[in-house]
Amino acid sequence: KRFSQAEALYDQILDQFPTHADTLHLRGLLAYQQGHNTLALTYIQQAIEHESTKSHYYYNLGLALEKEERWEDAIGAYQQALSLNPNSVEAYSNLGHVFRRQRQWPAAIEAFQQALERKPHSADLHNNLGVTYKEQGLLSAALCQYQDALTHSPQHAEALNNMGVVLQDQGKWTEAAEA
Repeated sequence: KRFSQAEALYDQILDQFPTHADTLHLRGLLAYQQGHNTLALTYIQQAIEHESTKSHYYYNLGLALEKEERWEDAIGAYQQALSLNPNSVEAYSNLGHVFRRQRQWPAAIEAFQQALERKPHSADLHNNLGVTYKEQGLLSAALCQYQDALTHSPQHAEALNNMGVVLQDQGKWTEAAEA
């Protein structure tokens, strides 16, 4: 019900002010949250046409592009978001995920490292960097990242599981069982 109320309100505003960038952006986010990615892209791109200096517009464009599996376009959107807000941990993190999906390992590592420079105590970011190393077969580097994740969040389930998998891969059965 709230989605339909918000949609009606945004549409009412856009009827009177069709180039209102914030409302276009919010309407796009609403469409994204409802799973209407094509519509989300349309609204967010229109918002950017009218106001191209807001990093969160590009970030949210990247999210919608990811849902459409338009990886290169998502990379471009996140990079544009970062050019406008170089401290966006979320944009670096999502950029890392997209690069990892594309198996662009150095770029994925760089993106996660940039995110960690800005948020060094994030267990999730350490875990994500660890996954990236693991996918390349860099087990020692992955293990270090999982340990860092657990330093910051001792009960981080994914990091515990991932560390156990790496220890098994290294033949360290006792340590794996303890993880």
